[in-house]
Amino acid sequence: MDVVRLSQLLQQATTLRQNDEYEKALRYYRSLLNQTANSPPFSNSEITYIRLTALRESAQALYILGRQEEALAKLEQYYQEVGTSEQGIDALALIGRQYTQMGQHNKALGVHREALQLARAFNSVSGKAHAHAGIGSALRGLGRIEESVPHMERALFLFQELDDKKEQAWVGNQLGISYARLGKIDKAIRIFEQELELAREIGVRETAVILSNLGEAYQVIYDMQQAFIYHQEAVAIYDSVNLPSGAADLYRNLGVDLCHLGQVEEGMKYLGRALQICEHVGRPNLHMQALYSLALAEIERGKTDLARTHAHTLKRLTEQGEATGHLAKALHLEGLCAKLAGEFVKARQAWQQATILAHETGQLMLIWQLHAAQAAIADSEELATVHLRMAAEIIEQIIHPIEDEKLRQKFLTAAPVQAVLNYKQI
Repeated sequence: MDVVRLSQLLQQATTLRQNDEYEKALRYYRSLLNQTANSPPFSNSEITYIRLTALRESAQALYILGRQEEALAKLEQYYQEVGTSEQGIDALALIGRQYTQMGQHNKALGVHREALQLARAFNSVSGKAHAHAGIGSALRGLGRIEESVPHMERALFLFQELDDKKEQAWVGNQLGISYARLGKIDKAIRIFEQELELAREIGVRETAVILSNLGEAYQVIYDMQQAFIYHQEAVAIYDSVNLPSGAADLYRNLGVDLCHLGQVEEGMKYLGRALQICEHVGRPNLHMQALYSLALAEIERGKTDLARTHAHTLKRLTEQGEATGHLAKALHLEGLCAKLAGEFVKARQAWQQATILAHETGQLMLIWQLHAAQAAIADSEELATVHLRMAAEIIEQIIHPIEDEKLRQKFLTAAPVQAVLNYKQI
C-alpha cells in the first residue's frame, strides 16, 4: 500500500474541507477508506493514522452538510477502530456532540460522562475539557440550563489553558447561549464579543455562528438594529461559502430582525427559507426554533391558521424528543392563537402550563412574557395586577445584573417591557 499516495490524498481532502468544499472532500475520504479497508489494525501506524483521520473528518463534513445519521455512523466506526485512550476519549466527545446536534440529549449526556471518567483516569486535560463542554451542552438541551453553566465555564478555562482557540471559541459560544437563555444578557454579549475575535482568526463558519448568536442576544433586549447588523454580516459570510444547510439559523435570525424593523415581506422570506432548510438537516433544535419564530411572525400578521399549524408541528416535535424548553414555547403559541380566537379559557390553560415549564427550564425571558400575556386576559383587575407584578419582578431579575447602562436602557424602554413596568397606570 502506497503510504505516500495515501498521505497526499489525505492532504488534498483536508485542503478541500478547509476551503469549505465538503462534497469534494468526502470523495477523497471515501477513496481513502476504501483503499485502507483491508489494512490489518495497527499493522502500519501511518496507515492507521490516515484511516482514522479520514473517518473522523468525513464525519465532520457530513455533519456540516446536514447528513446527521451518516455522520454518527462514521464516528461510531472511528470509535471502534481507535487504538489509544486519547483517541477513544476524542471519539466519545465527538459522538456525544453529534447526539446533541441530533436532539438526543440523554444519550449525549451518558456518552460525555463516560468520556469524563476516561479523561480523569488517564489525566487527559483535553479530554476533560471536551467532556465538560459536552455535558454542559447536553444539560442545556434537556432544559437544565443552570446546571450547564459550571461545566461550560470549566471547559472554557481548560481550553484557555491548552491555548486551543478553535474549541475555546466553540465552548465560549455555547456558554453565551446558556447565559442568554438564563436572561444574563450582558454576560452573553461579553463572551460572544470575546470569542468573536478568536472566531475571525479561525474561519468563516465559526465567525458566522458567533455573529448569529451575538445578534440574537441583542434581539432579546429589543435592539433589532444592532442585531440586524450582526446577522446581515453573518448571512453574507455563509452565503459566500455556499453552504445553505448551515445557514438555517442565520436566516431565521435575519428574518426576525427584518419583521421587527418593518420589512415584513422580506423577513417572512428569510423565515420561510430557514424552515425549509431545517426540515432536511436533521437538527431538531434548529427546526423547533424556526417554527417558533415563524409562528410568532404569522401571529403578528394576523395569520392565525398558519401560526396554529406551526405551533402544532412544534408541539409534535417536542413529543418526539427531549425538548421541555421548546414545549413551553409551543404552549405559548397555543395560548396566543387561542386568545386571537377569543378562547380565553384555553389560552389561560396553555399559558399556565407553559409558565410551569419555563420555570423548570430557567427561561426568564419567556416567563415574564407569559405573565404579561395572562394579565391581558385575566378575569379581574386584581389578578391582572398580580401577573403584571410577577412579570415586573422577573424583568428586575434580568436587568439587575446588567452593568452596561446602554443595554439596560434599551431593554427597559422597549414597548413590551414598558407595558409591564407601567402596570400601576393600567
